[in-house]
Amino acid sequence: GPDYGLPGGAVRALPPAAPPPPSPPGSPGSRDRERQPLLERGARGPAAAQAQAQAQAAAAAAAAAAAAAQRERNDFPEDPEFADVVRRAELASERGIFPERISQGSSGSYFVKDPQGVTKA
Repeated sequence: GPDYGLPGGAVRALPPAAPPPPSPPGSPGSRDRERQPLLERGARGPAAAQAQAQAQAAAAAAAAAAAAAQRERNDFPEDPEFADVVRRAELASERGIFPERISQGSSGSYFVKDPQGVTKA
């Protein structure tokens, strides 16, 4: 392979080769065709291409949201009762019902509430 020198050392790069001559308009190698978005090349037209692009973007966003929700999920399969309390507290927080801070304890403690606002000790 090429000799890149020692780590942190300088390497002289050769100037880039001259670009190829432009292709005649309409030829398979035409630069104009290369710049044209692939979705607009279809026979269905730009409106269909835009709809397809929007559908793909929506599907990608939905997949990303589902993946994020799965990562942020607190799951406790070994303790179903605790898992239920956590699930209800998370649901309450999503609805704007937040835990209540209590003065006992040196690090600050909280009582969580269920979606109806009832404190769970």
